[in-house]
Amino acid sequence: MNIAASLGVAAGAVSFAASRRSTSSSSENSNSLLSAGAVALGAAGISLATTYLLRGENTKRRLSRSFESSTLAEGETTAVAAKHLTALAGAKEKKSREALLAHFGPLAGMLTEGALEDMKQLPETMRMYLSRMLRETVPGGKLNRGVTVAETASAIANALGNPLNEDGISRANVLGWCIEWIQASFLVADDVMDASITRRGKPCWYRNEDIGLNAINDSLILLTHASMLLRHYFEGTPEYVHLHHLLLETTYRTELGQLLDLTTQPLNGPIDLNLFTEERYRTIVRYKTAFYSFYAPVALGMVMNGIHDPKSLGVAHEICMQLGEYFQIQDDYLDCYGDPSVIGKVGTDIQDSKCSWLVVQALKRSSPAQRDVIERNYGKDDEECIGKVKSMFEELALADVYAAYEAKVYDDINQLIESASGEIPKEIFVSLLGKIYKRSR
Repeated sequence: MNIAASLGVAAGAVSFAASRRSTSSSSENSNSLLSAGAVALGAAGISLATTYLLRGENTKRRLSRSFESSTLAEGETTAVAAKHLTALAGAKEKKSREALLAHFGPLAGMLTEGALEDMKQLPETMRMYLSRMLRETVPGGKLNRGVTVAETASAIANALGNPLNEDGISRANVLGWCIEWIQASFLVADDVMDASITRRGKPCWYRNEDIGLNAINDSLILLTHASMLLRHYFEGTPEYVHLHHLLLETTYRTELGQLLDLTTQPLNGPIDLNLFTEERYRTIVRYKTAFYSFYAPVALGMVMNGIHDPKSLGVAHEICMQLGEYFQIQDDYLDCYGDPSVIGKVGTDIQDSKCSWLVVQALKRSSPAQRDVIERNYGKDDEECIGKVKSMFEELALADVYAAYEAKVYDDINQLIESASGEIPKEIFVSLLGKIYKRSR
């Protein structure tokens, strides 16, 4: 079966993608950066920027000459290079996101109308509910995971000398939506468990008056949809079993990470901040975030190309898990210091007693008096208590601690990428790092 034809992507779906383009608030900035990047790096493009980013001190010297930036402060040239790399990749990423979005309408239609033989016998109101639920919970985010699947699959196919044809591109995008459907399931359930207020700049799905705790069942439907998409479009292919196992492991690991996060503190009883250790935090992050947000999308693109040997997957795993830890630490930082209008949600880690990077670092650095303030106020849904915890974060200069961490982890990941070997193009990992480096949402 030709997937591109069966999806019927072109007309209505493309118009859906076009309607989504207006949601990007950064397109003008991306265009201006793209122009700057083209001037600075010329025809060498992404590969030259990649080389620069992976060469430590030589990078700084070469960039100082290339960008004529001798007046920049020490360390700023690498940041400039990162911006140009992001800009040069921006046009390609936009195209990839539009291609992904072009597949959403047909896939959602299949799941609400034809996934089961007798589905059209169900009440029209229920099918309309499903359609609304999918529109409001699945495609509204940055879609980085889905885009990464499609871009990884394409980059590896090109490196192997076997570029994806139209059908292969459609398969890669379907696979990208599998991970996005899983992501939507996790977010809908997570918002209920955390009693969150907003998600992606709108009220959480469960906070709609006609939804409430129905959202729990919706999260289960979303999770099942991922498996149904995979079966519908990949069953009978050589990679189907490997892809199924990978998605199953991804789901289970994330669920275990969520359980570890939820059980860090008892449902009823005093908070024990002694449990907030760096080791426990790292375990939560690796299970709950890093595996499904970074490793799984890359691994799915690899497996689609027939690469599923332990050595190759191990290389991707090592790099992606570090990227995932960095991403989650950014998330924890932005929960406290980010602008809700930019990050799309109101931070609640303090009042929710989350084992976040900020509180772990605060406890590690605090004096007995500072720790006492944190212990008496952390986990209380009270503005005054939240303010006192934040004041301790300020006293302990955690913003500076975070800045130092980000600089170090950026260099560490670059070195890890540079030393990697195997069939996976390094540009995949450089692109992922460029997407999240110094992000504000």
